[in-house]
Formats: sequence, C-alpha cells, structure tokens
Amino acid sequence: MELINENKLYNPLFLSFILFIFSFLLRLKLSKHKLQNLPPSPPKLPIIGHLHKLVKLPHRSLRDLSLKYGSLMFLKLGQNPTLVVSSADSLKEMVKNYDTVFMNKPNTTAANILFYGCKDLGFSPYGDYWRQVRKLCALELLSARSVQTFQFVREEEVDAIIRKIHEAAVNGDVVDLTKIRKAEDDNGGFHFGELTRRVMVLFTTLCFGDFWPSLKWLDYVIDEHKEKEAIDEKKDFISIILQLQKDGLDLTQGNIKAIILDMFAGGTETTSTTAEWAMSELLKKSDVLKKVEQDVRKVAKNKQKIDLNDLNEMKYLKCVIKETLRLHPPVVFLVLFINVWAIQRDPTWWENPEEFIPERFENSRVHFKGQDFQFIPFRCGRRDCPGMPFAIASLEYLVANLLFRFDWKLGDGETTETLDLIENYGLTVNKKVPLRVMPTIFHPST
Repeated sequence: MELINENKLYNPLFLSFILFIFSFLLRLKLSKHKLQNLPPSPPKLPIIGHLHKLVKLPHRSLRDLSLKYGSLMFLKLGQNPTLVVSSADSLKEMVKNYDTVFMNKPNTTAANILFYGCKDLGFSPYGDYWRQVRKLCALELLSARSVQTFQFVREEEVDAIIRKIHEAAVNGDVVDLTKIRKAEDDNGGFHFGELTRRVMVLFTTLCFGDFWPSLKWLDYVIDEHKEKEAIDEKKDFISIILQLQKDGLDLTQGNIKAIILDMFAGGTETTSTTAEWAMSELLKKSDVLKKVEQDVRKVAKNKQKIDLNDLNEMKYLKCVIKETLRLHPPVVFLVLFINVWAIQRDPTWWENPEEFIPERFENSRVHFKGQDFQFIPFRCGRRDCPGMPFAIASLEYLVANLLFRFDWKLGDGETTETLDLIENYGLTVNKKVPLRVMPTIFHPST
C-alpha cells in the first residue's frame, strides 16, 4: 500500500481545507451549546441558514412559516440569528419586557452609505445622539404644530398632482397613478420621487454603486436654502434644521443630510405608496368607493379647497385610511423582524382579515398609535414613528382631494374582477402592476 506523500500533508490548500472543516464543526458545536431555549425553528441549510425560505415576498413566506412553527420563530439568515414576531400577543410581550434590548436596527452597508454613517433617526443606535435627533424631529419637524405649519407644502404637492390629473381628464387620457406622483423640480431635472424609490430599493438589494452620485442633490438643496433664508418667509424642514444649527445645535452637514433624507424618503414614498393602495382597494370595491366619495363631498360641499378641519369631519375616510394601513402597512418589517403584515392580517384579531372592509373601524377604538399591538403600521415602543401625525395628515389630504375633485373608473379595459393587488417587495411594499385609471372631473351640480 502506497504511503501518502508527506509533502501533500503540508500543501497550503489541503491545510486550509482541513482548518475550514475543523472551524466549521467547532463553531457548529459551540452554537448548539450556547443557543439554548430558542423559539421553534424550521430546518436550515449549512452556510445560508434559512435564507432559502425567503422567496420574492418574504412577509408572506414568513407568515406561512409562522402558521407551522409559531408566532415567535427563530431563523438563521446566513450567520445572523433572527427572531421573527408574527402575533400581537408575542409583540406585546417583547415590547413590555425587552424593548431596549431590540431597539437598534441592523447596521447595514446601504444604511451606512445612504445615511452618512447611520446619523439619521431610523438607523442611528439607541443613545444620546438618537435621543437628540428624535427630540429635534418630534418637537420641531413632526409635531402637531408642524402639521399645521407645513400645510402649504401639502397643498402645493397635491395641487401639482391635481393639475396633472385634471389635464388628463380634459383630454380623456388614462392616468398612471404610480407615475403621476413623481415630483419634478423647477428645472425639469432630477425627480426626487425617483430618488426616494431608489433609496427604498437599496435596502433590499446588494447593488448601490450606481446610486451614490444622486445624493449630491441634497447638497444643492441645502445650499439653496442657505441662500434664500433671508428672503423666504415660508419655513420648511430644511429651513428649520439649518436655523437650529445656526442657533448652536451640534449638527454636521452629514447629520443634516441624513435627517433630511430620512424625513423625505420615509414620508414621500410611504405616503404616495399607501395612497395608491387606497385607490386600488376602492376601485376594487365600487360600493366602498361611492360611500367614501359621498363622505368627502358632503363635508367639502360648495368649497373650492379641502382644509385640515374638513379632514377631521370625514369619518368614513379615516376608516378607509386605517383599513388601507392594516392591509398594506408602509413597512412590512420592523426591528426584530416584526412581521407587521402578518400581525395585521391575523384572524385571531380581525374578522375576514384578507378583505378590505373599512366599516370594521367605524365603532372601534383600535388605533395605530402603538397601544393596540394588532395594528402597528407606525411601529410601537420607543422606536415608534414620530412622523405619524404628519404622515396621516398628508395621506388623508391627498386621498380626500382625489375623491373630491374626480370620479374614477379603471382604465385599459380593466374590471374590478381583473384588477390585481399583487405586491412588489422592497422596504416599502408597492403595487407590482401600476394603477391605471380614467378620471372624470366632478361637478357638484350633477
């Protein structure tokens, strides 16, 4: 029998292979020893763990897994141990006992680049800086007073959308509501709506090199505000942040850009996406559409423009917005992998959970402020979203104006039966097939 050549034993590749196998087996043994009393977990593959379980729509895949393995489930995503919460009761327990333990979001490469080292509110680690930024946002940018102050911004944006739809209605054109919500700057240049959508895509992809030059746009916007601050009486987000920096608040240019991108990307994309889902659901159910149109037009009767006080009187519209947020939460996963999408469709809490039924909120005290764990489109606990009042005001104002100014029907020969509500996964879950509709100008006298 021929002996193994001694030189082969010392071959670098052979030794590396032996070392890898030894390290892998040792790590596997240690992990089994250390990770005790874990929640139920599906069978996993070496190296990738449970990544193969997450297909194109992870929130749906994880909901299906939770039905088999329980509402609190342990997954290994590559090397990352992950808890997945899929019920209101499990979430309540986690928030009550472990809120501070799970407050920090994963420090991803995309977040580090896009938000200047995670200096925004969403991704900055829990600590003094996070508290400072949250206070700035809650008191100066997103408070109830700011909702009133920034009404002129909402009016300008919605008026621009209404003008485009009005032009299409006059010409008898079909409107693509997905495209029409893109906002173009005065020079006909870069679409900020496109920038925000690309931000959302980056958090669910590995390729972000092509995006990097676009962030230079923020420097131009900040410089423009600095030049106009002496003559412009209207104050927006950027003006307020720059004034606070001028008054002594310790904010670098990177900090300011991170906060601005956080505010605009989160607010712009989630609001417009949710509005499109709302219109899709309404066009799918003509009786609900007619009912909410009557609600809006009854309050705004004989008016040229809807204001914030009018929104408070539109009770059924609020039910429609809540039901849209229940079925289509702007962000389907939160810190911890809280599956908001699954929780808000849990038959334990919701009758006919897959159906769009705004009436379920008419005599209900369930709200999205974070105390009702079965309904958390704006998160809960210490990491809840401080922009909730601003987002709701913007969303209600946009949808109310769409329903007040126009009658709607589906375009391109689409019917309520053929209109699909298939999702396209990202940080926000968009409608995969754009909503194409035929608007008709509403005349109160008819």
